[in-house]
Amino acid sequence: MGIMQRYLEEIRTILEKVENTQSGAMEQAADMLCTAILGGHTVFAFGTNHAGLLAQELYYRTGGLAVVNYVRMPGLALDVDPPTLTTDIERMPGYGRAIVDAKPMREGDVLILHSVSGRNAVPIDAALRAREKGVRTICLTNLATSSAVPARHAGGKNLYEVC
Repeated sequence: MGIMQRYLEEIRTILEKVENTQSGAMEQAADMLCTAILGGHTVFAFGTNHAGLLAQELYYRTGGLAVVNYVRMPGLALDVDPPTLTTDIERMPGYGRAIVDAKPMREGDVLILHSVSGRNAVPIDAALRAREKGVRTICLTNLATSSAVPARHAGGKNLYEVC
């Protein structure tokens, strides 16, 4: 088997695992999004650093959903030098709360949060503040990684545990 075939087989294995373990959560997320959109609400997408690239993919795309708003904030989009500073910024307690408060999120909206590890303070604080405001949250994470690493948030929970 060639390298390309092995790669594609690995992708199929991953997709099968996602289907077998996450279908229920994905259906729930789809229902959440449909309810919000049909109810005239907004969908926000947020991730820090490279995780923000997924959020950007949902925003302002030809044929995409016009109700998706990318949550872009200074220091979290690889927009500073040195880029390693973004790692310190995404660990800053309270910044996630300030981000949510700076956006027009309201009850009934949905916030999609992407974080591979789900352990840093900014996305966790953002999820917690959004939920306080009545915003529904959807977490996209690597559950195997996130459940194996300790939270860097004072509350001691990772993102998947608060969404």
